[in-house]
Amino acid sequence: MTVSQFAEPIVLPLEPGAARRDVEAFLTDAGWEGSTDDVVLAVHEALVNARRHGGAAVRADLVLDRSCLVVRVWDAGPGFDLRSSIRQAPPPMAERGRGLWLIDRVTTSCEVGRDDEGVFLVMRFDRPG
Repeated sequence: MTVSQFAEPIVLPLEPGAARRDVEAFLTDAGWEGSTDDVVLAVHEALVNARRHGGAAVRADLVLDRSCLVVRVWDAGPGFDLRSSIRQAPPPMAERGRGLWLIDRVTTSCEVGRDDEGVFLVMRFDRPG
């Protein structure tokens, strides 16, 4: 999954609360027609998971173009198998383990990769319509 070559990424704060506020404000200002709550939830879960499982988020950004919104979160962790993490819903009474499963449910697509900055999660949200 690539980020549009025509749009400049907007750097997000690495603290989940600040990132939620910035994403919500950005999407409101941009006139995003999709579910802002879904995007905010996914960004929050990705940043929390980066801290919990990857040591800390090292970078987060978003790009909005005509067709979609793409959010990327990097950490310095060892990486993980996304498909095994989202294969089935976590037990209803589990206190942890919902983050990636939720992200998979609210995004159009998501994938994991690695580059010079670390392990990254890319979340895509197609524009409605």
